[in-house]
Amino acid sequence: MVDHLMIVTDVTLFNDIYCVAGWDVGLKRMIRPEPPNTKANSVAERFWPLACVGAGKIFSVGNLVKFVGDPAPQGFAYPHATEDVVVRPKTNIQVVDQLSLRDTANAVVQGISKSIADVYDNQLIRYGTGTAYVPNGSQSRSLGALEIAPDQIVLHVGGTDAKPKLRAMLDVGNVSYDLSVPAVDARDGWLAKGITAFGKDVAGSNKIHLRLGLSRPWPMRPNECFAQVNGLYLL
Repeated sequence: MVDHLMIVTDVTLFNDIYCVAGWDVGLKRMIRPEPPNTKANSVAERFWPLACVGAGKIFSVGNLVKFVGDPAPQGFAYPHATEDVVVRPKTNIQVVDQLSLRDTANAVVQGISKSIADVYDNQLIRYGTGTAYVPNGSQSRSLGALEIAPDQIVLHVGGTDAKPKLRAMLDVGNVSYDLSVPAVDARDGWLAKGITAFGKDVAGSNKIHLRLGLSRPWPMRPNECFAQVNGLYLL
């Protein structure tokens, strides 16, 4: 049992449920709180419902939250188990403060890496298309951050006409990547403004605090945890 004080840094959408992660102020590292009674083999139970996520709710980017949690139990797969924490049953998750995006980025500066590969402890494997993954089971981090210039990222829309998805072309350290962007705030900006206008907001920022994570393995790709953009702080 551990008392956690966490700054919410990442909120991502998976179908109609949400993954949350943040910087543990005491441990000085990233953690991923999961709901009480989470089971390793039940993906849906490892995410949070809309009732817990978003502005004015428990898990909103910048919120400083306090809760009691337990380390990931046996059976939780790496690399995600590196940061997984299970919230104790009947725990009251308290919001004790709310930080601006700039203050949030400043508070988690110790978690910034030098490259995308470094975020994942050099376990990242890149395809020629620019997508990249960490092998399921790797003993590495699954969460991290970079600070980049606006000219190092270009947003575009992938997927299909029926199910479009926001993606980001990144150029970091002379290596290019094409990653999905399930970050809720970025997705909301894209849907509200359109890709052109939102892209201009990104290009017009002074710098970008880029949150990075990994997807869970897909049933059709059980050995790959794909790198993804968990947040875009336009500073």
